[in-house]
Amino acid sequence: MVLKNLIEKCELEVELKDFDRKFLESIIKTLKPDTFDLPINCSIDLKTIDSKLIIKIMCRNISNLRTLFFSYFTILSTLIELGESLNGSTETTTRGSTNNSSIPSY
Repeated sequence: MVLKNLIEKCELEVELKDFDRKFLESIIKTLKPDTFDLPINCSIDLKTIDSKLIIKIMCRNISNLRTLFFSYFTILSTLIELGESLNGSTETTTRGSTNNSSIPSY
């Protein structure tokens, strides 16, 4: 007995809100090269709308979707942490303070 794949298409949408548009565009430039070499039957759509970044991952295989999500999530987390660190160090330099209270702790 042969079982057909019951899932035709899996989609996942990640939305980042309330970030500086330049920062979001730099994230897209960083992620864009990774959208060219995807698993078979997968696609990724990256776009900014106002102060939001929307990443839509579509795959026919749920394992591929999961793999792409974790890969992109890892990159996004690193970029956001880096951006927050740079933003905090910029504020420290311009204000002459060592207080980084604007950086959330995780």
